[in-house]
Amino acid sequence: TPEEVETRSTAAFSATDDATRIAELSQLNGVRVPVASTILAMWNPQQHAVIDFRALRALPAANPELVDHSDYAEFAAFLELFRTYGSDPDAYTFYIEQVRDLADEHDLLPREVDMALWEYDRRRTES
Repeated sequence: TPEEVETRSTAAFSATDDATRIAELSQLNGVRVPVASTILAMWNPQQHAVIDFRALRALPAANPELVDHSDYAEFAAFLELFRTYGSDPDAYTFYIEQVRDLADEHDLLPREVDMALWEYDRRRTES
């Protein structure tokens, strides 16, 4: 209902942490983590980015330590986040922290980083 959308949106936008924001929006019918992240990215692109399989899959190109096989526990944790990113708010929390670090390092917005990751993966996999 419109009331439910307003209630969940208000709770999400007033929350102080990313997991709560994503969890609140994900309570709406038809909204899972990727759509919730899109809502947040449109609401505040200076702080948020869209989580998508392409951007998440490209993340190790920007941070190879994520797939360092010498630390199997971290590697397995990354693979689990990739597997559950559609429904797990913790996957977004992990992803947005990585994206924000890249954004800060390169003087970009998180939204610009996620678009670059998405495009990198598209070009890499379609060529």
